[in-house]
Amino acid sequence: MWRVSKDSHDLWILATLDPLPKKMFWRSRLVEKRISSSQLVLAPPGVMVDIQFFGNSAYQDALVQARRSPDDQTLAQGLPPDVYLRWRSLQTKFLAHQSYEHTRPIIAAVDLYENAVDQSGLNPDDHNIWRIVERNARSHHVRILAITVDWQRDRAINWLREFNEIPREVEVTCLEKTIERIETDLGRMRHRANLWSVGDVPGLLAQTYPDDRMACFKTLYSVSKWNDQLEQAYAQLSDKWLAAVDSALSKNKSTFAVLPIPQLLAPDGWLAKLRARGYSIEDPK
Repeated sequence: MWRVSKDSHDLWILATLDPLPKKMFWRSRLVEKRISSSQLVLAPPGVMVDIQFFGNSAYQDALVQARRSPDDQTLAQGLPPDVYLRWRSLQTKFLAHQSYEHTRPIIAAVDLYENAVDQSGLNPDDHNIWRIVERNARSHHVRILAITVDWQRDRAINWLREFNEIPREVEVTCLEKTIERIETDLGRMRHRANLWSVGDVPGLLAQTYPDDRMACFKTLYSVSKWNDQLEQAYAQLSDKWLAAVDSALSKNKSTFAVLPIPQLLAPDGWLAKLRARGYSIEDPK
């Protein structure tokens, strides 16, 4: 855990990792002790997108159609030949019983990543650790503060139409980067996951954290209507989380927070922003 200090007040940051081993048992007494002795727990910050219509049967046909390439171009036609051959190799290995020829590249990328991670003994759900922290906080009656910004969307049918505006070449880049990561980083994913599970901080700090999933997320920025909305939402989220930290460090003897390690350690990440505010930061030992 990182320790962020102001005078005699501390913020303890637990850095999480995605993915982690499936069969991992939680035995961190120090984390539980920090939670129980804190006056506040800050939930992981996030932009909340209202996509509840995904579970609405009224939009089922539209959602099925949204998985298909808007121009009905196949992956064989739309991908560079060498990339397509690499895709087919990975599809055979991780998605053998499904047809993807008419699937849009961004959907193929998401399905490939999730299935490859799952079949490698890893859990692609990065919320498991937060759920454990949340349960511990509630059991010790520690207040939890959610740090979120809502991204309000149009009606479902408009959302789906805008989704089809994502340029094909942007989606292809997303799929290419996902293919590259599965080819080159799957073993390192398992290694990083094992380092995290045993608390090997020096080992974790020596790792790199590829951002191909962020490249896929940034496809949403290619829709002109969404670009400004997302930029504004994430700027608000940063301001909101930092304001919560300022308030917590001025009022509480101890505060506990959970953040993803790539966002924590990035050159412009949360630790950099906290240092810029003049806080003292102590790395884990």
